[in-house]
Amino acid sequence: MPGTTPCIPNCCSEPTVVEVPGVAGAVGPEGPTGETGPPGETPELLDFTDYNAPAYTVTATPAQITGVARILGVAGRYLIMARARFDANAATFAASRTITSYLYNASTSAVIANSTKAVKTPVTTTETLTLPEYGACVVYTAATDSEVIQMFTSVSVIPSAGTLTVEEAEIVAIKLD
Repeated sequence: MPGTTPCIPNCCSEPTVVEVPGVAGAVGPEGPTGETGPPGETPELLDFTDYNAPAYTVTATPAQITGVARILGVAGRYLIMARARFDANAATFAASRTITSYLYNASTSAVIANSTKAVKTPVTTTETLTLPEYGACVVYTAATDSEVIQMFTSVSVIPSAGTLTVEEAEIVAIKLD
């Protein structure tokens, strides 16, 4: 047990008590539980949509890639990353065509700034191959809760034979503040 002993004589101008270490005693019982605090917010840090359903056939008219959407739960700034993988399926492109994709806010009916990207197809004759991917990474500020973000795509000219499809797509949203 710790004890106290007076200071050695003539070592200091005033008497001082010092702790002398000893063997620790038993731990006492746990005290009562404190008050429960208010509930905290559950931040929406990472949420995403994966698309692995049957292939979506790309047309010449911009349209939503079926099943690819993300609802931003609360207003605030997000880092949004999106990608789509395109496949030519026994497709014939007589010339290089442009595949254009973008993120669209269905809640405000607006294309999300800096999300529009274009990739080119090669010239093909009834070939089946994976084409370049669409990829976007943007910082977006949702003004309201529950804004719906969708991915749209189109091709400048559909293949004269076969199809152009989206085989995989995803939208990832990370809340920044």
